[in-house]
Formats: sequence, C-alpha cells, structure tokens
Amino acid sequence: MNSPYEYPSQHWELDKDGQPTQRVLEGRRRAEFMATTPKSRPEALLSTIRTPRIAQRRPIPRGAVATRLHEVPLHARRPRADDALSHD
Repeated sequence: MNSPYEYPSQHWELDKDGQPTQRVLEGRRRAEFMATTPKSRPEALLSTIRTPRIAQRRPIPRGAVATRLHEVPLHARRPRADDALSHD
C-alpha cells in the first residue's frame, strides 16, 4: 500500500476491536498504544499449575471422592504393579 521509503499516504481503517474494515483512509494512522491486561486465572487452574507432575500422572478412579486436589483415598485407587512389591 505504501512505499517503505516515503511518508505513509494511506492506511487501513480499523474497527473498535482493532480489526481492518477493508476501507482505505488517506494519511498516516494515529499512533495509539494499547496495553492489554492479562485475564486472571481461576483458583482451580492455579492449584493445578502448582501441582507436581508426578501427581498429575496418577488416574483418579471413577466415583472416587478426592479430599484434596489429586489426592485419592487408598481404598478407592486402582492397584499398581509396584504395590505388590511394597507389601513384604
């Protein structure tokens, strides 16, 4: 639309969301700097992020009631292969 070596003579019109409207306007666009604020994360998402990776790998059995995030009562979890080795 404009030469990289000359002062801009035209620009695309932008709507209120900053998207082009397919309409060309004469002159240079006004410099408007917008700083977006990141959205806050829900508390549940934050606690999932802070959970150690090993805890996320254990499946929670269907119907099990967790007392805390990723914590399942021993009687409700599925037996694992290494459980047999730990019962001497």
